[in-house]
Amino acid sequence: MSFLPVVGQIIAGIGIGIVGIVTRKPKLILFGAGIVAGGLSRALPSTDGPGLAAAQGAILRNRLNPKAPVPLVYGTAKLGVIIADIAVDGASNNNEDLYVPTVICHGSRDDLGIASIDKIYFNNQLAIDAAEAIQTPYTSSTLAFAKYLGTSTQDVADLTIGGTDLDTVFTEWDKTTDDGKGLAGVLFMLTWDRDVYPTALPTFNMEVKGNFIEDTRSEVSGVNLTFADADPDTIVRASGNFTTDGYVAGDRVEVSGSSNNDGSYTIAIVAALTLTLVAGDVLVAEGPAGSITLKRWAHPDNGGDNP
Repeated sequence: MSFLPVVGQIIAGIGIGIVGIVTRKPKLILFGAGIVAGGLSRALPSTDGPGLAAAQGAILRNRLNPKAPVPLVYGTAKLGVIIADIAVDGASNNNEDLYVPTVICHGSRDDLGIASIDKIYFNNQLAIDAAEAIQTPYTSSTLAFAKYLGTSTQDVADLTIGGTDLDTVFTEWDKTTDDGKGLAGVLFMLTWDRDVYPTALPTFNMEVKGNFIEDTRSEVSGVNLTFADADPDTIVRASGNFTTDGYVAGDRVEVSGSSNNDGSYTIAIVAALTLTLVAGDVLVAEGPAGSITLKRWAHPDNGGDNP
């Protein structure tokens, strides 16, 4: 047997045909340890009434409608997904490979995506842990995945998983239009095994750490700043103190007003006068210059759970 009969049932259930990933403006909803924004519930539930269970069920539900509202997440939350599309790879053995691109939430407003997608559950059972290790009964022979955190430069249609480019499975997708920019989620490739997928398509839930929050209290301006291409690259201030200004490892720093380094970067180490960036974040040597502004974007673990 294969996933092929499953796809026909799901497409019939969607009722609107296969379309690409889309975005919708969210509404604001409080939930759990974080804040979830989106059309997932009609009201804020009472914590001591039956409305809470109903709201939790709505948030954890999978939606087979790619036009469903996409939520925002602040802090940490566990959510269901939007199934953006679905297809069997006709080139796979006996139509065994099922591709499911999902959307979980919007990316962060600084364009670098949410903090992380951590634990992933299939039918309420842990399938992929926070370290991206596949859990029993799933194996690399029955499950492959690729995360996308919602950056402004990602291209979901250009992803490769299981040795196959996504836009060759979804032939109606286009890398220039179906890029999924600004949307976080996971692409799954499920390989048919009756013992592993007894319900065929599982229900997907994910624990995520959401948006980084701009902290205007930590803005640095009017100070000479020097940018070093030093591997790891650094930002050095002539006076003041990054630590007392609130900067913490894991945060992001947004640079504006520079000649060559405008953009957002992730901080690896914070010292009084120096921010050291994570490997892979590249600066151009510049400064000292006093006309540049730095802004802190707080990680959900560092105060970024409260917008």
